Amino acid sequence: MKKIILLSLALSVVGCTESNTSLDKNLFNTASDKCIDYLRDSIKIPSNLKINQINISINIAKITDVYNVFGNDITINGAVKNNNINEEKLRFRDLTVDIDYEALNSNGASLRGMHQCKYIFMLNRNENSPKALNTYLYKINSDGNKSIFDDHMPIASFSGSNFYLNSNIKKIVGMKDSYYTKLDEDLYNLIAQHSTE
Repeated sequence: MKKIILLSLALSVVGCTESNTSLDKNLFNTASDKCIDYLRDSIKIPSNLKINQINISINIAKITDVYNVFGNDITINGAVKNNNINEEKLRFRDLTVDIDYEALNSNGASLRGMHQCKYIFMLNRNENSPKALNTYLYKINSDGNKSIFDDHMPIASFSGSNFYLNSNIKKIVGMKDSYYTKLDEDLYNLIAQHSTE
């Protein structure tokens, strides 16, 4: 009986992470749900919105985005806090949600479009997946137009499921692990240079 309980506990823990990135599924579900909400708010007839597919990618964040979103957390008076990034093993990742959708315009014609939300998140020490308040929406692009949102807003909580991915999410690509690597150290050096300019 103990073996069955231990096996079911192990399987439930394994089910929480996405296999390509080892990040929690609720990160992807919440990011895509919020992006759909912003898309729905931007179209004329939200009830006719049809999501064809969602693709998500994870990459090392760009220096300017890290500095714009987390600058106050990692610097004091423009200089990087004493080894803050290296000691804490801070890692910064970019999460991009691309939504392929169809919606009706005001004349009733079906239009196909692309909507993109960009998030940035910070991982501390041994975290494998970010906390909600360390995850920020910082850019929204719609149909190839210049950004319609260019600020940064934290996610208050992850509301999506952690056991399965939303059915509209078709592909997740990116970094396999979220451990501190040479790329993160290089980013730290760039942040230090950027803060002294």
